[in-house]
Amino acid sequence: MKKINNTLTVAAFIAMIASSVSFNSYAHKGGDEMPQEHQGSHHKPFSVGAKLKQLNRLVDLSDEQKQQIKAIFIQSKAEMKTHQASKKDFKEQLSSLMAAAVFDEQAFLNLHHQYHEQFTAGALTRAKTRHKVLQVLTAEQREIVQKMKHRAKKLTH
Repeated sequence: MKKINNTLTVAAFIAMIASSVSFNSYAHKGGDEMPQEHQGSHHKPFSVGAKLKQLNRLVDLSDEQKQQIKAIFIQSKAEMKTHQASKKDFKEQLSSLMAAAVFDEQAFLNLHHQYHEQFTAGALTRAKTRHKVLQVLTAEQREIVQKMKHRAKKLTH
């Protein structure tokens, strides 16, 4: 029964993400602006509590594991805030490139090269966070997480 619930949880989570992506693309197709309270809502940093609850439902964490993982998420969130400003600058510059009548390939390559170190630092922070969380889990819990990732990947492809 727990396997079915976990599978349904992952499927519901994936469906929720897919529906928010399709809604956002639909809302922007007509060129209408989204209301101010909805702008950027799909780009909010993750909630430490929500992420911890999701993981706890999946693998039934001990109290000590919850504390350790919460500390890891809080540290990661603080590190990711430093990367958010540069990501925002990149996106603003990219949208001005996309708005041009003719695509300037060299300008895009220069822009991407300019922000390459920040992208790499953000990816490194995310990878280190995943690794730290996996190290807190037991072997059985890691196996469950890997199986669920594999199932989720199958559902999305």
